[in-house]
Amino acid sequence: MIRRAIRDETGAECWLLISQVEHARVSGLLAERWDPAPFDRLNCREELLAAIRRHDDGWADWERTAGVDPESGRPLSFTEMPLAESLAIWRASIASAGRHGDLAGHVVSAHFCSLLQRFSSNWRNDPAKAAIAGEFLACQQGYQAECLKTWSRRANVSDAPAIAGAALKVLQVFDALSLWLCCSEHPLPETFELPGGSATTIRSVAPSEAEISPWPFAMPRLEIEVAGRSVPAIRYRSRADLAVSPATQAKLKWVLLGGLGKKA
Repeated sequence: MIRRAIRDETGAECWLLISQVEHARVSGLLAERWDPAPFDRLNCREELLAAIRRHDDGWADWERTAGVDPESGRPLSFTEMPLAESLAIWRASIASAGRHGDLAGHVVSAHFCSLLQRFSSNWRNDPAKAAIAGEFLACQQGYQAECLKTWSRRANVSDAPAIAGAALKVLQVFDALSLWLCCSEHPLPETFELPGGSATTIRSVAPSEAEISPWPFAMPRLEIEVAGRSVPAIRYRSRADLAVSPATQAKLKWVLLGGLGKKA
């Protein structure tokens, strides 16, 4: 879950809670509209799009009764999760992706293994955490090898590892691009590079507008919205306390533009 500080119409401090499932939907929308599609040359468009759209499906059950940080009383952000809970959610996400195909399962599994290794400083010096992290990595590496073997045979490709590596990079870019939009009102400019493509830079030009250069979409502008729920920014005692807190439905909306904040 993404927790973003906002103010309501009265100026009161609130937290906007955005589902990881909704964030992944935005990732998939951006990937689907990107032109030329970064996966066309990989010959796996539909399966990779499914992996991007559904890579966080495992969050759905947890987010129905989202957790609370016991020290701060804040709803838990995806960056603050206890390791064991994250791994359980990731396993569910991988299983969901795998139902869309072996390549989808491979790519989503590799994505979460990459995240776990990138943030190894959070667990490598704790023997208990290191043990469950190591078990997860070993299990997923075996799963990835089996998925790749099955997919390469089914798709009749000889360069399956290279294609899978490029597909992983595509997922990671659109995951990061969606998070750039969802996590902060005024994010810093960031540059992304897709496999075989040029670097693309996005920067905020207004609270609800962002410029992307060079412009990657076929249409002259792209409007995106994401649904969330707004809750008071107070100290919550438990997930049950958060669950019964008064919440209002809220939406974030962006206009993506090319050029210098103007229509491409």
